[in-house]
Amino acid sequence: MHSMKALVAATAAFAAALGGGLVMATSANATAPNVCRSDTKGDLAPIATNLKIDSCYREWTDGTVSSVFGFANSTGLTVTYCAHAIDALNPGGPWAWDFGCSTPTPASNGTANPGTYYAPPNGGQTFAPPTGDPYVISAGAWVNGTYVGDVESPRFY
Repeated sequence: MHSMKALVAATAAFAAALGGGLVMATSANATAPNVCRSDTKGDLAPIATNLKIDSCYREWTDGTVSSVFGFANSTGLTVTYCAHAIDALNPGGPWAWDFGCSTPTPASNGTANPGTYYAPPNGGQTFAPPTGDPYVISAGAWVNGTYVGDVESPRFY
């Protein structure tokens, strides 16, 4: 009986410590709402026949940025959504960050989360932009082996 009480007490203490850690981690990563192209332009951008996407970023409290954006697909095809960050003052230069791509989906409407299916070795779901230059998220999609898009989000710093 005594060992059972000790086990229950230890388990409760561990659960409380773990729960407190989770609460702290969650609040440390709280975010502002997504900031999207559609906030200022009004609608999703057409990138191919019967395929429209947005381009959004979410800024986390630690200063990193992730890409999450909506899509409307009435092509009947499976589409893979991708995003990268580019320096707005050097748009023809190399990508500042490659977020990767979402899971291929035949869904007609939804939210793309680049980096959940494919995250490149020198990239991933979050980007820590250097201070100074403004950046934008450039979103696009793979459709039947062809990349279409380059829909740009509002700027972030």
